[in-house]
Amino acid sequence: NGRQVYMLMQLTPGVMFLQTQFGSSGYSGTRGWDANNNYSMCGGWTGYNQFLLNGSPVITDEANGWAGGWFVSPNQDAVQEFKIICPALDAEFGRTGGGIVNTTLKAGTNKFHGTLFNYYVNSMFNANTFTNNLASKPKGLQITNQYGGTFGGPIFKNKAFFFASFEGYHEIVPFPVVTSTLPDSVKILADGSVDFSGTGYQVYDPLTTHLCTTADNCASGQTYARNPFPNDIIPGPNAALPPGITAKHIERGLKPATTASRPNVVAGFSPRPRLTQDQGSALAKITTPTGFHPVLLHGVTGSGKTTHEPSCAR
Repeated sequence: NGRQVYMLMQLTPGVMFLQTQFGSSGYSGTRGWDANNNYSMCGGWTGYNQFLLNGSPVITDEANGWAGGWFVSPNQDAVQEFKIICPALDAEFGRTGGGIVNTTLKAGTNKFHGTLFNYYVNSMFNANTFTNNLASKPKGLQITNQYGGTFGGPIFKNKAFFFASFEGYHEIVPFPVVTSTLPDSVKILADGSVDFSGTGYQVYDPLTTHLCTTADNCASGQTYARNPFPNDIIPGPNAALPPGITAKHIERGLKPATTASRPNVVAGFSPRPRLTQDQGSALAKITTPTGFHPVLLHGVTGSGKTTHEPSCAR
């Protein structure tokens, strides 16, 4: 639940939400500041729907890389009416091969009115994840604040009114890292080297990339080639380095496992990334007795950064 007002579309028969990727950093379309076009309405194709805000189109087009989605999404507290029209459309509607979504904003009145909200999530109130418990790892830090409000009132009583809304989003999301178990065909040697000779695959050194020569026996159309590691062994931090390779080329290698009960697991120092993101949007409009409802202001700002919280992972 990200308070995305267009998620109300799923309450209408004939509307299907076809998004398949979700997650805090994924392209989900379920958060208040997300945009999405993966809706099928009344049997139509995705990308062919029309989104209107106060009767004006707010859809994206092919120039943005995808079509038939919205680029303006008001927060739920600012919405007066939400209407879906399909499959039969009146003559006033067009430019769609699917359905119409018409959203109407609230308006100011002769009295001042407003709302405030803040939806708060903190990991201290949550249980740990299954994968963290399996690896005996603690919960990562998660903090989410979705906050904002609305405010409206008169500019000139009985003549002109204003209404404005704002919604902000601040989130810190943990991404714990759990390493995988190595197959028995891969061996960790005492000097930290990794032996792939038992896998049946030849391992090539990426630092030896060069143009194909006759000695490389390149395939037709192949431009570049690499030299294989001798005996399919990738040198570790304590192994003798191949000719032309210096210590700076190898910043960190694998260490041998130290837990007897888990002999195929590599023990090492793994970062635990943590995503921090901030988003915000604002809307405002003026209403007059003539029914002219212009949207005066809309802005969306966002930022995201990934930090790394050290953790010892096995």
